[in-house]
Amino acid sequence: MSKTDLDCLEDAFVPEKDEERLQLTASTLLGDLMGLVTDEVKALPDVWQKLSELQQQEVIVRVKKQCTNAVAQAVRIMATGDRVSLLATVDTVTFKDGVKAVFKMPGNSPGRHDLADAEGETVMIVIPDTDAYMGGEEPEADPDQPAFDLDGEDVSQFTH
Repeated sequence: MSKTDLDCLEDAFVPEKDEERLQLTASTLLGDLMGLVTDEVKALPDVWQKLSELQQQEVIVRVKKQCTNAVAQAVRIMATGDRVSLLATVDTVTFKDGVKAVFKMPGNSPGRHDLADAEGETVMIVIPDTDAYMGGEEPEADPDQPAFDLDGEDVSQFTH
């Protein structure tokens, strides 16, 4: 898992004191994503076409951040199902008499007691690849001034 995957997962799952966390479940994902976008649309000071390029870019950045977090959380929900899951960083992996991996996570991680109870048992490690779901064409802000097409177009209107 790349550092960006971990950053996305941490952003989506580590509680923040100042920001209300988006609560997703697999059954409400579409509605939650639609809610993110419609909240942005409702907060617009004017219709999209009347927003400056900078204002449009700010909206796009906010929507991208919220949707990135929502997709990362959705990937985790789908990868883990209803099973107990923990968010951890892979500290070390050694290959000797099999594979031994050491994981680090905060001491207050949900599910930590389940992990302790599973000592000596078989567990499943799932490595979600959030990058696989972050593709697609990103919207672009409309330029404040359209570019002049001076390549072969009738430019007589601009030259007098």
